[in-house]
Amino acid sequence: MDFPSGSYANTRLLAGDNFRISWTNTDDTISIGIKGKTTGWIAIALSPTLSKGGADLIIGAVTGGQVTLIDSYSPGYSGGHPRDASSGGTDDLYDIRGSESGGVTTIEFKRKINTLDSRDVAFQHGSNPFLFAMGPDDTMASEHSLVGAGEIIIVLTHP
Repeated sequence: MDFPSGSYANTRLLAGDNFRISWTNTDDTISIGIKGKTTGWIAIALSPTLSKGGADLIIGAVTGGQVTLIDSYSPGYSGGHPRDASSGGTDDLYDIRGSESGGVTTIEFKRKINTLDSRDVAFQHGSNPFLFAMGPDDTMASEHSLVGAGEIIIVLTHP
């Protein structure tokens, strides 16, 4: 479940070897790659308090070779994951690509460190806690088959 050598400067392997997050950042932009041992959806939720309520959700799937990646948020512990753009925010993910091979879903994307979107959580210098999850199929509303937490460590030259 590795990314090609040199693709990212940092990586975390979580939930045994079932979920990988890798990243490289500048002071302005972060490139993120996530992999999950599933042929279903995979997601991260940026949340300083590790709470689903108020989290900045990035959820995606690869279906028939086509990548769907949604920039959304969680208004509360339970309920849907409305797209940022449908509730006064903006879709801030770009350079999106993904694949599914050998029972592993891979999604890669970029976004600004601070999007200035009220629906997004800005990355901070130092520890940035997140939740991760994956599902058994590409129906992003389906129940999680794995949930966990981790952290992305960001080093900013000019925090």
